[in-house]
Amino acid sequence: MIGKIEKISQKNKGIKVAGKWFNVSQEAMKFAKVGDFVELETDEKGDVIFIRPINIDKDIRVTRLALLNTATEIVKMSLGDFVSGQGIDRNKLVEEIKKIARELERWVNR
Repeated sequence: MIGKIEKISQKNKGIKVAGKWFNVSQEAMKFAKVGDFVELETDEKGDVIFIRPINIDKDIRVTRLALLNTATEIVKMSLGDFVSGQGIDRNKLVEEIKKIARELERWVNR
């Protein structure tokens, strides 16, 4: 899970990310600050076993570039839908790529 730390418990033993509380070890709490974006991995009980601060801006850009590439490949498979007697409708093509990329991003960030 990736999210922003919204709160830290008063006893400094848990963090709230995406509206949900997680137990965190004292060692991991050394790296936790309200407002930080983190990647969490939890065990079957929901306790955090891994926490890593992330640079959300860089990660978002990398993800979006990958999604644009994927969307472009999807559109390539249906390229005939964008070809008219006058050639390729580039505006329609670009809009479809962006639409698919946004849909993929919503799915990735769910």
